Amino acid sequence: MNKRTANLLLTMLIAVALTVLALTFGISFPLLGKVLTLVLVPWPAIYLAFRYGPATAIIAGALAGAAFGIINRPLDDWVTIVLYDVLPLTMTGLAGLFAKNAHKTLNNRRYSSTYLNIWTGSLLSFLAYGLVKFWLVPMVVPGVNSADLGNWGFWASLLGTWAIGSLVVSLLARWKPSFIIPKRSRYLSRRETSSLLND
Repeated sequence: MNKRTANLLLTMLIAVALTVLALTFGISFPLLGKVLTLVLVPWPAIYLAFRYGPATAIIAGALAGAAFGIINRPLDDWVTIVLYDVLPLTMTGLAGLFAKNAHKTLNNRRYSSTYLNIWTGSLLSFLAYGLVKFWLVPMVVPGVNSADLGNWGFWASLLGTWAIGSLVVSLLARWKPSFIIPKRSRYLSRRETSSLLND
C-alpha cells in the first residue's frame, strides 16, 4: 500500500468515525437530534468529496450509515438501515462533482471560482441529504423521523450550517491549499501539485 492510499484510507476512517459520533450524539439528545444530525453529519463526507472526489465520499457515507444502523437498529430492519441511514449520506458525493474544478481553480489561485465550487457543491449535498433523510425516506419507511419542511427553523438550520461550513472550508482552502488538494491529486498533474504545495 502506497502512502497516498494509506492517507486516503486514514482520512476516510476518521470521517466515518466522526460521522458515526455525530449521529450517535444526535440521537442522544432528542430535542436537538434533527438539528445536530443535519449540522454535524454531512461535513466529514463532504470534505472527502472535495478532497478525493465523489466515489470516496459515497463509500465513506455508506460505511458510516451502515455502521450506525447496525449498531443502533435490529439487523432484520435492513430496509430502514439502507434507506434512512445509508442512502442520505451517499448524497454527500454530489459535492465531489465540483472537486476537479475546485482543485484546478485553487491551483491557479482563482479563489472566487474556488469558493463558488465549494459553496455550490456543499449546498447541493446539504439539500439532497436533508430532503432524502427527512422528507423522501419518511414517506416510504413508516416510523422514522421526518421534518416539517414548512418550518422555517428547519431551513434556517440547514442554510446556516451550510453557510458556516462553506465559509470555514473556503478559508482553509485559501490559507492552506493542501487542505483540499492532496499531494497526488487525481485532478492535477504532478507538476501542478508540486508547484502548489511548494509555494
